[in-house]
Amino acid sequence: MTTHQLQYAWGSYAFPGVTRGWWVRGEWGEYRDRFAPGEVVTGNAVSTLMPRPFSAQGWYIATGYKLSDSVFADRLLCSVSKLEFLFRYEVMQNIFFHDLVDLENRLDVFKTRVYTAGVNYFVSGNNVKIQLNYNWVGEPGTSHSADDRQFRSVKNDNVVLNLQVGF
Repeated sequence: MTTHQLQYAWGSYAFPGVTRGWWVRGEWGEYRDRFAPGEVVTGNAVSTLMPRPFSAQGWYIATGYKLSDSVFADRLLCSVSKLEFLFRYEVMQNIFFHDLVDLENRLDVFKTRVYTAGVNYFVSGNNVKIQLNYNWVGEPGTSHSADDRQFRSVKNDNVVLNLQVGF
């Protein structure tokens, strides 16, 4: 019998002194569970009969530079000091396929990777900001298509424009 299990860790650091304004954050998580019989169907309509437990992990590391917190903040125009530049790399095991040897009981897990570069503009302190990000998304390629895994060959890169309000 498998019991759902979730493990999680995170960390954050804001650099002091002449490097203030620069920050680094990261998170990691692992999820362990089991699909119900017949819940996963892939390939040539193969369905799980007695699925074994699976484990999926994900993590990210992000870094950024917030001009309003930097040593240059007093010398910048007010509108420029509201900018924050950032970069993020994340990995998530989120694609499940039947194992090629034990089709009905085991799943193979594959990763999606995302690189994000962006800029935030803080309209009202830390409570309102406009975000503009570009995400480069990498999924398993079509090199696996010959083994009946039927990976999709979709280009998932995207631009995100977002207004975030905190209260």
